[in-house]
Parts: sequence; structure tokens; C-alpha cells
Amino acid sequence: MAKRVLIDEGKTHLESDHHDKIHRDYAEVLHIGGADAPASGSSDADIADFCEEKCCDLLTGDKRAYTKLLEVDRIEEVRISRYVVDGESGQQVYRIRMH
Repeated sequence: MAKRVLIDEGKTHLESDHHDKIHRDYAEVLHIGGADAPASGSSDADIADFCEEKCCDLLTGDKRAYTKLLEVDRIEEVRISRYVVDGESGQQVYRIRMH
């Protein structure tokens, strides 16, 4: 299991809304646009590179993100699973693991 997780843009509230679950599963929580994370507006390829390099999972509401992530040469496998439901939008949030 990854020790880090990167939370996608627009989902920064997940850390507070699902604090216990996220902090039980991950030692470090990063946010796109935050310190030591990809900048806001980063491409899916840049996010995939970052996650693969830093050994972190991605939490996102975009279940189709895996298609762009698989375009990155270093990414051989993408696993997507349901993680939590976003209380603000009612949208399913997915955990994406890349290898």
C-alpha cells in the first residue's frame, strides 16, 4: 500500500470530511496545487509521473482518469477502486494506484 496519497483538484475538502479513513490509510496527504505536489492545472501525465515517482495513490472523482494515466510510458498498470463518496457533490471518489 502507498504511504502517500495525492488528492485531486476540487477535492481538497476530502481530507477533513474523511479524515479518519484517509489518515488510517496514508501517512502523508498531498494536494494538487499544494506544497511538494504538482501545480494546479497540471496535466494527467504530470500527475501520473509524480505519483509513480513518489509512490503515491491518487484520489479523484474522474473515473476516466486512468485512460490518460496509461499514456505515460512508465505506467504499466492502473488499478481503480471506489474509495469514498464526496459529501459535497454526492460523487464517488476513486482511488487510483499506478505501477
